[in-house]
Amino acid sequence: MAPSRTRVRRTEQELDNEARERWDRLFVEEEVLQLALARVELPTSRDYSDDECSSPSPVYDRCLRVQGPERVLKMCNFAPVELERIWDAVEDHVMKHWNVGRGKKSANAPKGILYMTLAALKHCGSWETASAMFDMYPSPFQKMVKKFVTMLDPCLCQIFVLDEEGRSTMRHLTLTGNT
Repeated sequence: MAPSRTRVRRTEQELDNEARERWDRLFVEEEVLQLALARVELPTSRDYSDDECSSPSPVYDRCLRVQGPERVLKMCNFAPVELERIWDAVEDHVMKHWNVGRGKKSANAPKGILYMTLAALKHCGSWETASAMFDMYPSPFQKMVKKFVTMLDPCLCQIFVLDEEGRSTMRHLTLTGNT
């Protein structure tokens, strides 16, 4: 059968370049993962011989200890160092507003709840799936995460939206070519 007249014949070099591009696309995800893992810094060595209940955040610390920083990155999309930075930014607000007042107090540490919230938001599955990662029942897990997000919302809005809005206006971004 004769080749089509409308088909453009490509050179061997063009075919090789297309193959390289396809293969490069296959490895982009792996490269992104490797770059993310390069951001991971192990925390200073800790003495884990104590009971894990003595930890200020048993859920997060247990995950970091047992599964390593790579797993923390996979679960919540933040490297341990980045999670620490977020925690440093919101810690004062959380300590003032979480587990205060009358009513039942959460048994989980606030930093652990931040970690669980980020993991639940990343996976966006059912509450059953997210709660199973932390060995909790779905209903209390959902209630805890919703209350935590409601409490944390004004702080996050202030730090990451309003403060940034004051630093760089749309006019400034447009003039500098960053839009």
